[in-house]
Amino acid sequence: MAAYYPDSPSEEDKSNISLFLDTFMEVGIDYEDWGKNFLKKMREENPVDLSSRQNFSVWMCKQHNLFNKEKGKNMYDCEYQNLKKRWGPM
Repeated sequence: MAAYYPDSPSEEDKSNISLFLDTFMEVGIDYEDWGKNFLKKMREENPVDLSSRQNFSVWMCKQHNLFNKEKGKNMYDCEYQNLKKRWGPM
């Protein structure tokens, strides 16, 4: 999702993705010990940066790493150049 976010987002782009994130966090993910409360806490502690594709992509990667750390999974390299290689046409 972040890989296709605009380089220079409009206010409407920012509003749309923010609404998506809020909605997604209301639904949560169906894990026994992890769900919407963890997602909301992550976002409250790490406000989303929707100012550019690069900033949003790095933010998303860091949030994913918080989840991975919590679940004992591998962490991703959140360097933007590496994200571009991994996820495509950033």
